[in-house]
Amino acid sequence: MKEVLITIKGTQDVDGEEEVVELTTLGKLGQRDGKWYITYKDHAFADSAELGDLAVGDPYDSGPYEFNGTDAAGPEADEFQAAAADLQQAMRADVTTLLKIEDEHMVTMQRTGGLRSRLTVEKGQRHMSHYDTGYGELLVGVFGEQIQNQISAAGGRLYMRYTIDVNHSLVSRNQVEIHIKETGKGICLNS
Repeated sequence: MKEVLITIKGTQDVDGEEEVVELTTLGKLGQRDGKWYITYKDHAFADSAELGDLAVGDPYDSGPYEFNGTDAAGPEADEFQAAAADLQQAMRADVTTLLKIEDEHMVTMQRTGGLRSRLTVEKGQRHMSHYDTGYGELLVGVFGEQIQNQISAAGGRLYMRYTIDVNHSLVSRNQVEIHIKETGKGICLNS
């Protein structure tokens, strides 16, 4: 595998509200048995200042605490605060993403580390996949609408469009565009 510069733009549409996430990082590109493999550290998770509803220093750093409409203090509140801190730390831990690209019909994305998930996007097919939210694991349906693979040994582009559903109810429409370039002299990313 050789070192490459990876630029990722992910767009997620939930109920008409669009969120765009962009990431540029160094990673590796390789080919084995006719399949392309891309791997990289996913700093989008490690650098996140806010993790879901739990924000660093927000509102769980002092009492009283509210659990199901009831104020709680003491050991229960301390236990909740410790669990929230553990979750934040786990989500900041290194997350490594591995993409396995099989022509223009299937891409498998596997995350390991602080968050673990495995999503399979196959054009025209729905796959059940495990997705770690940071709060627990969900079994979600992933339907692949489009895959464009223009990856070569020199780099290239990968585009995927897919939907995610839970219990057959649409959760989001997603697009991911990945550009890969060979690294060269003069490329520097700040960590």
